[in-house]
Amino acid sequence: MRRRKASSFPVSAEICESRTLLAGSATATFANGVLTVDIHAGGKVRIYEHDPGVFWVSSIGIVPINGQVKPFEVTGLTNIVVNMDAAASYDTRNVLRIGYEGHQFSAFPGNVTVNMGGDYNRLYFENCSIAGNVTIYQNSEDYVDFEQATVSGTIQYIPIP
Repeated sequence: MRRRKASSFPVSAEICESRTLLAGSATATFANGVLTVDIHAGGKVRIYEHDPGVFWVSSIGIVPINGQVKPFEVTGLTNIVVNMDAAASYDTRNVLRIGYEGHQFSAFPGNVTVNMGGDYNRLYFENCSIAGNVTIYQNSEDYVDFEQATVSGTIQYIPIP
């Protein structure tokens, strides 16, 4: 049996799109006592009181906050505002956990406002107390759960059209 001679062809590769890691799936800012968190593209984030009066915004998993692996830390917190983008599918849903199951109790001193963006996003209040009001903008596909959480003010659900 005769062997065929293997021919070689030049190989070239073309980069069609950038794979640069952006800021991650969440950004956090803090000004005048207001913590603002934006969660997008399937981000999973937790906000909790790490030490008395010291609050952390950290990722659930490996997605960085503001492009950093370490938690975003704030002191002097009064209110929290969170915005999520609409999830394209159940697999790309955003998740926000306020408080920490199995961790020390988190006491949030003011109001919490969450715009869930619509479509499959998840919001959990866990092992915490909210001294002010909670306002949640959501549609019928979003999910909200209070697990060992108390709210001193009112809880208001506002539908997203």
